Amino acid sequence: MKRLILAAAAAAGLGHSACADVPQVVTDIAPVHSLVAQVMGEIGTPQLLIDGAADPHSFQLKPSQARGLANADLFIWVGPELTPSLERAVEGTGVKGEALALLGHVHDGDAPHHDEHHEEDDHHEGHHGEDDHHGEAHDEEAHDDHHEGTAHDDHAGADHGEDAHESHDHDNHDEGGHDEGGHDHGGLNHGGHDHGGVDPHAWLDPMIARDWLEEIALHLGELDPANAAAYAANALAAQSRIDAMMVEIEALLKDRDPGPVLVLHDAYGHFTERFGIEVLGSLKAGDHAAPSAAQIKALRDQVAARPVACIFGEPQQDDRLIRAVTEGSDIAIGMLDPTGATLQPGPNLYEALILSMATSFATCGAGR
Repeated sequence: MKRLILAAAAAAGLGHSACADVPQVVTDIAPVHSLVAQVMGEIGTPQLLIDGAADPHSFQLKPSQARGLANADLFIWVGPELTPSLERAVEGTGVKGEALALLGHVHDGDAPHHDEHHEEDDHHEGHHGEDDHHGEAHDEEAHDDHHEGTAHDDHAGADHGEDAHESHDHDNHDEGGHDEGGHDHGGLNHGGHDHGGVDPHAWLDPMIARDWLEEIALHLGELDPANAAAYAANALAAQSRIDAMMVEIEALLKDRDPGPVLVLHDAYGHFTERFGIEVLGSLKAGDHAAPSAAQIKALRDQVAARPVACIFGEPQQDDRLIRAVTEGSDIAIGMLDPTGATLQPGPNLYEALILSMATSFATCGAGR
């Protein structure tokens, strides 16, 4: 934040100028677009490349989009871990100006605070340090190395804790086990993400998004010095809104523990670890994996044997798997919208997305 304040102070006498020299900015997904729109304010409007209903993991550029990307003064994206197809576009045809991959700007202070009784976990590869200001002590017994939403406590019957910590590859750690060749036999997945060993859904941690606002403002200010003070001031205001939102979410979740939950695919570790939500695992090993009939049976058996309060689907994903797994049970079904598929793109989307997610966790399965 000091860099942001200094940037604002250094350019304070310049005011802002909505002129033709305002950078042409392109963003990848709606949450990033929202953060950039907040920083740009009335100075300019960023272009959104991937709308919320599209799957960023399998997104393919249209020719018109490729031309827009090539002409951008600044392309702001999460990084190739989320949208691998865009890496070729950035490195191939290229961007006229700069490409800012936000996932490379996750700072040491961004990770949630961890329980001092689990010091052995503090140095795991996927944790970026401790946040001194947010988050209560979390059970770290079986969080995997990369924030991938697989939290377990001693009472959840999770005998996979060591497996989740010990593996840094893409093998799926399910209760059904693997054969000698590593083939998946079906069952819940624990940290079996397929993003190159990194959880790219980092915008779901508001404290990471808070730091990204600073990076966005600084890069815009370097490209557009005449408006640097306005970018910095807008970013500081957006950070203050995130601080207020954090207080609201922590109050919402404080007395409304959702209990053990399952998610459709392994994408929510940044959010659930930040706020201490227990996730038993995911139904799908990856973003596109479709379980076989045998795997669905294994899932049903495992879910029936666990104290699951809620299973969360996603608006852009088919719900047949969730309905098959929960058939005949009283498990509640909720909805999580990680990319803002149901929200109007713009500066207000990010806050609405995070608050909606917190509300979903707090209310799904309530009263059980």
